[in-house]
Amino acid sequence: LYLTGLLFVASTFTGVVFDRMAPGRPRDAVLGTLFGATAGAAILASMALPGGVVVDARMPLQVIAGLIGGPIGALAALPIPIG
Repeated sequence: LYLTGLLFVASTFTGVVFDRMAPGRPRDAVLGTLFGATAGAAILASMALPGGVVVDARMPLQVIAGLIGGPIGALAALPIPIG
């Protein structure tokens, strides 16, 4: 439920960024930062399975950052969940 809310907020802000910013590198960087921050928050909503396996949704969000924001968005999203 928490992760669904995060994805809803990220998609809402993505729409705002697309509506208000002109296409280009700054928009791609903002989108990457947005998805990177959402991926960082998704780590907080991770689940621990028996046997010590931890499952979270950070990787799909980083892939979406690369698909939507291109290489600039992917690079902007990379350091946030790792750090």
